[in-house]
Amino acid sequence: MKHFTVKAIKKLMLITLAMSMLVGLSGCDRTPEERADKFAARISSKLDLNESQEALLNTLKETALKASIDLQGSKDVMHKDFINLMSLNSIEQTELEELTGQNITLLHQNIKRIMPSFIAFHASLDEEQKEKVIAFISKHRRDGH
Repeated sequence: MKHFTVKAIKKLMLITLAMSMLVGLSGCDRTPEERADKFAARISSKLDLNESQEALLNTLKETALKASIDLQGSKDVMHKDFINLMSLNSIEQTELEELTGQNITLLHQNIKRIMPSFIAFHASLDEEQKEKVIAFISKHRRDGH
């Protein structure tokens, strides 16, 4: 049972970090590239990464950046589709399901695109670095970030 719990926590950590990268890279105030660089620099400094880990983090950053830009580009299309749907006299459940299904599929595709580089980066971390990541995620979850 303990093995299952640790495995589940690691999987949750993987998904949380991947989603954090997607959300973090889609924020405001800076270009996506600047946000990605800042995010990677913060991870690097917090975890004291070696050269090999830095290279894996850079690959992860670039992959997440491409996914974030793709999602941002599709945001306009989603917005227009939603406006068109709202302008109808009535909305059928199938129309709404189709719209949300397309968006969920796009999100899943982008997360799957990030997974290989995230898994490689995760595998490069030692136990102390993983504990720092868990503490960081837990702290920000408690603080409402």
